[in-house]
Formats: sequence, C-alpha cells, structure tokens
Amino acid sequence: MAYIINNRLSLDTLIVKRGGKAGVGIRLMPGLNRVKDELWARAKENIHVQNRLDRDEYVEQQLGDDGLQALSTIKAIKMVEKTTDVSILEGWLDDDRSKVKTAIKKQIERLTAPVGDPEE
Repeated sequence: MAYIINNRLSLDTLIVKRGGKAGVGIRLMPGLNRVKDELWARAKENIHVQNRLDRDEYVEQQLGDDGLQALSTIKAIKMVEKTTDVSILEGWLDDDRSKVKTAIKKQIERLTAPVGDPEE
C-alpha cells in the first residue's frame, strides 16, 4: 500500500487508466491517504500528478508494516494530525507509545464528533 499526503485543502479525484479498460478513480482527501501500489504507480505517470509531487502538494510517505512505529513520536503525532481516514487511525491504535495513542484517540474523536446539537 502506498501512503500519500494530500497537502491541498481540497479533495482530488484522479482517474487512472488500466490498459483498454475503463479508468479507476483514486480519491485523495486532504491529509494521509492509502492507495494501492499498482494504482499509485500508474497515477504517477500523469504529468499533473508529477507536477503536484514536484510542488509538494502530494507527498509520498513511507510507512512500513510497523505503521507509525518507524517514526519518532513527534513525527508520528504530526502524521496522525494529517490523517482524516478513521480506518487508518484505528489501525494505528496498537502503537505502544502513550502520547501517540492519545493523539490517535483525539483525532478519531474530532473526526467522529457530531457537528452541533440539532436542538440548539
């Protein structure tokens, strides 16, 4: 799995062509995204994607099988703050560092909190 950070403030949808078949869409939310390696390799062939990589609007983040474990605590917390996909965050809850785990839980709470009280 490739991990891509979308530093833009908008949702981006990329259409990746697969030979003679219909294209497949890749949705990049602001923050960290997971994309299948094969699809990301094809997406990077597009000049617009290359330009965004060159301008650091998209950043390829290397995360091994250990997830956040390979990153320092500070870098791991910054990565958590850039992540808006709750399923990715939930997958990282097994991190054994209390500060990282607290940051993950807070980010999940922010993302899943109700948006205002309907009775107000």
